[in-house]
Amino acid sequence: MSAFLHQRPIHNPFSDQDPVSPRSSSNSQRPISIFSPTALLILLSLLVVLGVFLPWAGMPDFIFSSARPSLSKWRDYTLAQAASFVAKNGTVIVCAVSQPYLPFLNNWLISISRQKHQDKVLVIAEDYATLYKVNERWPGHAVLVPPAPDAQTAHKFGSQVKPLKHSHALPAPGKKGRTYICSCMIFLRPTTGAKLVMKKWIEELQVQPWSKAKKSNDQPAFNWALNKTAGGVDLYLLPQAAFPTGGLYFKNLTWVQETKGMHVIIHNNYITGFEKKIKRFRDVGLWLVDDHALESPLGRV
Repeated sequence: MSAFLHQRPIHNPFSDQDPVSPRSSSNSQRPISIFSPTALLILLSLLVVLGVFLPWAGMPDFIFSSARPSLSKWRDYTLAQAASFVAKNGTVIVCAVSQPYLPFLNNWLISISRQKHQDKVLVIAEDYATLYKVNERWPGHAVLVPPAPDAQTAHKFGSQVKPLKHSHALPAPGKKGRTYICSCMIFLRPTTGAKLVMKKWIEELQVQPWSKAKKSNDQPAFNWALNKTAGGVDLYLLPQAAFPTGGLYFKNLTWVQETKGMHVIIHNNYITGFEKKIKRFRDVGLWLVDDHALESPLGRV
């Protein structure tokens, strides 16, 4: 043991050749600093090797990203779990969104947040990209009810319905034998009548499923459901001053001034295409994400 402790140190061929120099002796014992040129060169070489060879080896992305693995759990997130998570005082604010319309969701959430109701919002994602994006930024506030439709079908969707005044009676049906009431904004209480309408709406949707050949949407089915349950359900149209349509709000400036302060939700309809919708919102100062994106729970998307 003593012999080992007193054995002569191994000669370092890279140290100063002068064995009597105390400076060379101290240098041979000093560890390499991580900030030294040698250490930095080794680190750089290692990064190059990892960057070049790991993708070829099929190394999973989550080695470099801590967020990716956690997103997969949202595939098994159920509607019941989501509703239970966001419900506050028995209230849930539900919206359906596809990836192309995420900026519109963000724009809307800014207004919702300003009213302190954002915690009640549940996003029904129409594609997995939306499901993951929302839950990545705002965990638990998005759910997808499979199967997910084609994400591209929402790009040019829009609605063009007639503005209607507050009433407890259905308006007269149109040429197709049904009413033309917009289904984009609905307030429901969990009554027997409301559940009946929802059940009938689902049945009508199943009769006319969406396809690339026949690009149906939920609005005709909603109107058929209303017509077929009329008389058994108490319903009324939301007041026009509080929930104006795009055909009224964006085209009648006199009416806008007369009802100023009464608007609750402005429906950007009577126009198709999200580029046109964004421009119209910008023209009247209602596209909030340009300057106020950080007020949304999603931040900038």
